Amino acid sequence: MEDNKPSNKLMFKLDLRIACILLLLIIVSMLVIWRPWQDTTPNDSRKITITGQATIKAEPDQYQFNPYYEKDTIAEVSALNDQIIKKLKELGVTDSQIKNNASKYGSPEIYYSAPVEGGEKITLSLTITLPNKDLTQKVQDYLLTTNPKGSITPYPSFSTSKQKELTDKARDLAIADAKIRADKTASGLDTKIGKVLEIGEGQQDGGIYPLTDKTTSVAPASGDGEGIDSSISIQPGEDEFSYSVTVVFALK
Repeated sequence: MEDNKPSNKLMFKLDLRIACILLLLIIVSMLVIWRPWQDTTPNDSRKITITGQATIKAEPDQYQFNPYYEKDTIAEVSALNDQIIKKLKELGVTDSQIKNNASKYGSPEIYYSAPVEGGEKITLSLTITLPNKDLTQKVQDYLLTTNPKGSITPYPSFSTSKQKELTDKARDLAIADAKIRADKTASGLDTKIGKVLEIGEGQQDGGIYPLTDKTTSVAPASGDGEGIDSSISIQPGEDEFSYSVTVVFALK
C-alpha cells in the first residue's frame, strides 16, 4: 500500500494541472467571445446623422412659350392656328414641340360663364417647347408679329435628361459634403466615424426662374401681321440646382 502513495500524489498533481489548463482555456475563450474591453454601448446610440448639401449652376436647356389669342369665330381661330403652325415648322419647330387648344367662353349657353362684352369669344392657346436658345429667339421674333396675349418671353427650364445629369452630379457632391461634415463633427467629439448605417433619399431644391430679358422698346404688332421695330434678346444666364442628402454614420 505504501508503494502506491507516490503514484497517487503524482496523479493528483497531473489532474490539478490539467484542470487548471482547462479552466484557463475556458477563461480565454470567454474573453475572446465577450470582449469586455470593447464598448458595450448599443450601436444605435453611437451614430451621427449628417445632411450633405451641394449647389451647382447650369444654363437652362429648354424654353417654353405659352401665347394665346382671342377671336370671334371658330373659323378665325382655325385659320390663325394653321398660319402660326405652318410658320413655326418653317422655322424648324417639329410637331412634337407644339401643342394647341381652343376653348370658348362668354357663351349664354354655358351657365357658369360670365357675360363678356362683345359676346362669345374663342381662345386659341399654344404651348411651344424648344430645345435651344437660337431656335427660341427665332420663334419669339415671329410670335411678336402675331399680336399674342399673355407672356411674350419663354419660360426657361431644365429638360428631363438635363435634370438627371444635374441630379447625379449634385448627389455625388452632396454625399462628399456629408462625409466632410461628419469627419469634422466626430473630430470635435474626440471620436471617428465608422461605416454608413443609413442614407436618406436626396431632396432636390433647384431654382428655375424666368429669363432676364434685355429689352429695348418693342413696338406692338398690328393686327394685319406686320413686323415689329425691335425684338427682345434672350439671355437665360445660369440657374442654381441644389440637392441635399442625409447620411447616418456609425461612431467608432
